[in-house]
Amino acid sequence: MTDNGNTMRVRTLLSVQRAMLGMVTPALVGVAVSWGEHLVRARFLYDRRTEGDLDLVGEMETEVLSDFTDIVTDFSIEVVSSSRDATLVDGEVWAYLRRDLR
Repeated sequence: MTDNGNTMRVRTLLSVQRAMLGMVTPALVGVAVSWGEHLVRARFLYDRRTEGDLDLVGEMETEVLSDFTDIVTDFSIEVVSSSRDATLVDGEVWAYLRRDLR
């Protein structure tokens, strides 16, 4: 990995995690993140859809956009049963993963 790739990884993860402060609800299972030169993608995995999820994810997306000058974001919501059912897609890393005790 080049230094630029590592720098983007650090910037992306810190930005997403900062945006999540105060926004994590009990239904959030995990946040899978990937990035490119001009793209930050995040999948917000919930164990159920609750009213307001879309608004919260939208607020977090806006926060991430404010940290960069030249990127496009692609934030989405998916429903999974638990963190055991949450899987990463190629190129993703976990920014957040809930510990399930089941």
